[in-house]
Amino acid sequence: MIPDHIALYGLLRPGHGPFERMDLGAALEPAGPCLIRGMLHDLGPYPGLRPGDGTVRGQLYRIRDGRVLRRLDAFEDYDPRRPRRSLYLRRPVRLLEPAVVAWIYAYNRAPPAGSRIAGGTWTPGSKAQRLPRTSCS
Repeated sequence: MIPDHIALYGLLRPGHGPFERMDLGAALEPAGPCLIRGMLHDLGPYPGLRPGDGTVRGQLYRIRDGRVLRRLDAFEDYDPRRPRRSLYLRRPVRLLEPAVVAWIYAYNRAPPAGSRIAGGTWTPGSKAQRLPRTSCS
């Protein structure tokens, strides 16, 4: 099954610059807030979602024009022919809310120790509240 939705949780959300510069509004139709299973990490200028038991807050969009995925792949440094070299991987996941399958971009590296963001919401330039460092972070 090829998802017809995409969940955005970082810089690609409206109001952060790339959404507007890339004219994503023409290719993506807003479908409301969403919850993604995983752990969100503060990587400095952008976040990274990794698999895990946490919850990440994002925005869901219905894909109007599938060609937008090529632009998003390039922005996220995802090359389907070279996944090991890709910074992010585009993967279909079943969202926690709403219960739909959507594309997400998952960070394809080990995140820095202590970088997990409590609450699963990232905002550029903010001092994210991080979880205490543990042996499991």
